[in-house]
Amino acid sequence: MRKFIFGLFLLINLPYAIGQRYPLPQGPEPLPDLNLQDQDGVSVSLDYLEGKYVYVLIWSSWSDEAMDCFPALAYQIKQFAGFPVEFVTVNVDQEAKRWKKTLHKHSLAGTHYWAGPEQKIVEEFSLLKFPRAILIDPRGSLIMDRAPMPVRLSNPLKKLLAKPGIASSTN
Repeated sequence: MRKFIFGLFLLINLPYAIGQRYPLPQGPEPLPDLNLQDQDGVSVSLDYLEGKYVYVLIWSSWSDEAMDCFPALAYQIKQFAGFPVEFVTVNVDQEAKRWKKTLHKHSLAGTHYWAGPEQKIVEEFSLLKFPRAILIDPRGSLIMDRAPMPVRLSNPLKKLLAKPGIASSTN
């Protein structure tokens, strides 16, 4: 029975593991209130980013796979500078101290928030594995709850930004 369950788990997640082509969003869903905190402990909402696409990388400092995402994330931030897209990371460590230590140690790129002691984001997105990425549209609605990891993000994001009516802020 265990082998069957493990096989089923692999079958479901295999397309993501081998770099499946990610479809463009089909339709927006309301984004739940995530109760995030900035580095000063102040509560933050992602509402202030309305008008832009928001790529959110959810990570933990104990996940090597998550830590490996940051060089590619830094590259994406540079590549899409001037476009209406913001890159945000949300850490789900149990303690803010560990999150801040990791940020300082690795000089991580992007805008960073902590999920807070309630870890509401973990419940809202049924997170079992890290990292995980989501994509939010300019109206503040969730359009991809399993967005590509930073290393595979360029092409899907270029297609999304090439849609009519979306232009670089430098144009």
